[in-house]
Amino acid sequence: MLYTVFMSYVHIIIVTIFWSIASFVQALPIIQVSTLSNERITYTKEYASRHYGLNHYHIIQPKIIVLHSSSLPSLKTTMNAYKAAEIPDLLEKLKKFGKLNLSSHFVVDRNGTIYQLTPTSIIARHTMGLNHTAIGITNVARNNELLTDDQVQANIDLVAYIKGMHPSIKHVIGNIEYMNRNYAHYQYFISKDPAFQPMIRIDPGWKFVNQVRKGLFEQYGLKFKK
Repeated sequence: MLYTVFMSYVHIIIVTIFWSIASFVQALPIIQVSTLSNERITYTKEYASRHYGLNHYHIIQPKIIVLHSSSLPSLKTTMNAYKAAEIPDLLEKLKKFGKLNLSSHFVVDRNGTIYQLTPTSIIARHTMGLNHTAIGITNVARNNELLTDDQVQANIDLVAYIKGMHPSIKHVIGNIEYMNRNYAHYQYFISKDPAFQPMIRIDPGWKFVNQVRKGLFEQYGLKFKK
């Protein structure tokens, strides 16, 4: 009897938490700035086939959210970098792995304003080896030390928002962690291109990632694996 009552309370608490998140999800302000085009979709299909062996360009039941910083000084320069469908020649090291330009699903400005560039159901090129199952959040900052408290909070809210849309999300990592074979997310890493060369990433820094993870637990009761 006591066990039944206890489990009933647990169920009520869980339902309350998810209803709270769902209510917040509907209210989170996001500015839509689509970068999709027929050309980008064509390049995305080619990229997905080459690197992941897929015959489509969709993310099906995403498992990971990857946090980034843009290494660019402003929202304008970050958006401009993602605008074109084809990756520019100046990024020759990346261009040899496919014509698809870099992008992200979301961009967070320094004041915490959130922009969505790509639907979360479509692959974006932001994290090598994980794009087939990862949703990307890019934070505007020339370097990791310039990331703001407003961006930390916006990322906390945005990850909760994405989790509300995609319950399949189990991992939240920084780009700095994407190649760590000791973390559980690495089970999803795929590289079908024999020419692939892993690149060292240091964004968005340990401090930022840990602040977001801490806030997710304290504010939403959400705990993700690395």
